[in-house]
Amino acid sequence: PEGMRRATLAGVQTIEHGSAGTDEVFRLMAERGVALLPTLAAGEAYARYFEGHRLGAEPTPNMRAAQDAFRSALRAGVVIGCGSDVGVFRHGDNARELELMVTGGMTPQKLAQCLEMAINGAKSAYPGMQPADAFVDALTAMARMLVAGAVAPSPKRSPARSARKKSAGNTVPKK
Repeated sequence: PEGMRRATLAGVQTIEHGSAGTDEVFRLMAERGVALLPTLAAGEAYARYFEGHRLGAEPTPNMRAAQDAFRSALRAGVVIGCGSDVGVFRHGDNARELELMVTGGMTPQKLAQCLEMAINGAKSAYPGMQPADAFVDALTAMARMLVAGAVAPSPKRSPARSARKKSAGNTVPKK
């Protein structure tokens, strides 16, 4: 938590992971407008690879710590960003991050706002980039399902995984 506190005081815009965050640190982040990208799916993938965790089983202590920190950040009013540390798990499974954010206490409405910010942020960070239609459609479909109160899809049949089969991926900005 000390690194998070110092980074926040130094003026960073985001903190990634944040699983060691405390209520005090998250309040400071909220006061200073520092966003959290929780990467809950990365922690889950790590637990599967190295700690023998199985989907649907009780969370490991590290997973539980990340979930508790995420809930603390939500309670403090920290802006939550969408980031999943893709590369820790199979490409196309990033929708699992969204599912974990909702089961961790984020409202579907806040998740929809988070997705909109992520898409708009990517477009402004990389002028000329056009995310693949299948990617945007998958995120939009998931947000609509969650907002409507539908049960989140299982990791084996997420919209992002289905979209991966239909698309060659995101369009890379031309140099």
